Amino acid sequence: MTRTTFLCGLLAALALTSPGYGQSPPPGVIPPREEPVHMVVDFGQGKKKIRESHGGVFDAVTIPAGQQVTVTLRFLPRFAGTEARLMILDGGDVVLPLSPLIAADGSYVFQFRPGVVPGFYRFRVDALRQYEFTLYGVTPKNSPAPGGQ
Repeated sequence: MTRTTFLCGLLAALALTSPGYGQSPPPGVIPPREEPVHMVVDFGQGKKKIRESHGGVFDAVTIPAGQQVTVTLRFLPRFAGTEARLMILDGGDVVLPLSPLIAADGSYVFQFRPGVVPGFYRFRVDALRQYEFTLYGVTPKNSPAPGGQ
């Protein structure tokens, strides 16, 4: 048997025995329903970018390097009083809310200022479930094309 034939057979066997993407759960198992969370990045002067979570992940948002922004995570109001823990994985300066709890209107608001050097700033929020998002600090020289993020 050639190496290629062996590898193709192994991959086919794995495909047949592993659960498929988007496959229904086994009978009797109720999958958890995702409650989408919205993220609003406010640049001031009426400029905002909004993202919605999908599977606990938000699409990245570009922000000017060195400029402070206000980030609001909007949960459903019924989750008011739930603790939210923010973890910054790549630096930058953050001002956390006075209370670690989701507010009565479902919001969790904090300010963030990336460094002056362009780069990615990854975050993880543990509340109800784990959420991840990335803010990308850019300068005019490395900014994405118009209509980008």
